[in-house]
Amino acid sequence: MRQADFLLIVGMLLLSWLNAASVNFAQEASPPPASQGAGSSGAQSERAISVPGFRVEPGGSLCWSDKLRLGHGGGEGNGLPPANGLIRAQPGGNLVLQPNGDYMRCALDLLPTRGKQPDMDALDELTLHRVAPTQRTQEMLSLSALARSQGVFGMIVEAHGDGVLRPLVFMVVRGGINPGEPSYYAEAMRMTEQGTIALGLARQGIPRPVDSLTIDQPPPQSPGSYDSDRIQWIGKSRDASSIHTANWRAGVRVADPQASSTFALSSSIDGRPDESRLEVSDRGNLELPSAGSGVILRSPNGKRWQLTVDDSGQLSTRPAQ
Repeated sequence: MRQADFLLIVGMLLLSWLNAASVNFAQEASPPPASQGAGSSGAQSERAISVPGFRVEPGGSLCWSDKLRLGHGGGEGNGLPPANGLIRAQPGGNLVLQPNGDYMRCALDLLPTRGKQPDMDALDELTLHRVAPTQRTQEMLSLSALARSQGVFGMIVEAHGDGVLRPLVFMVVRGGINPGEPSYYAEAMRMTEQGTIALGLARQGIPRPVDSLTIDQPPPQSPGSYDSDRIQWIGKSRDASSIHTANWRAGVRVADPQASSTFALSSSIDGRPDESRLEVSDRGNLELPSAGSGVILRSPNGKRWQLTVDDSGQLSTRPAQ
């Protein structure tokens, strides 16, 4: 498309949005295809501005042949009443993309530059602002594809200047808009301002307690027993020449197809094979698998004593290491 054609289309789109109620278009146009979708009306399709391959509808929608419709939406309802004296965000400021054909996917693709790419920061990015950004105040959430030196995708909460870092919350909401409709909401996960994760901080309309975090196995496709995936904790230290890792893992071991199981805690150092440290069976038995290990108890005067057993089953205590 020539630059002049593009500028003409943009100008007509702006003109139709600003003057949709009063501008009388002189050029007649045929109605849009039947598959144009929601948001089109007979009044909107009576008159339009046409450029080869494009249509600007009197209501302010830009139609690209039989491919895509770009328009305004979100104002179909009557708005939301105040809640507890608080003014709620009202509908009506939506930018709508809608395919104009059967079985078409609606998507928004952001591509990196065709020219030389930067070494760091965002190649492409979708950013939500809580406040209008200025040189002194920015609060935003960005979904970013970061450049070569970082090499990751990021969901990034930022604050600069006088801006304030805000938590990132993952929640579900059901109902609450239509009168008499049962409603509930739950905050499944929160990334705090300190970059930590909290689960289940808010829940209303759903009985508690719930399983805030579940580590599951897919349904087995063949007979057998399948251990759970594990949770791993890693600590590190560094001496004069090397970095060392201390790994602890926890998971469920399944002994047989009838799902007899044991919760096991194991550890390793510097990638060596795991050694089991503590096991709790589904019968309620507690076991310390390492030979010579024992339970450490603290006496009233604060001393630590290790309770162990010998090969004849005799219990004894000794000062703990």
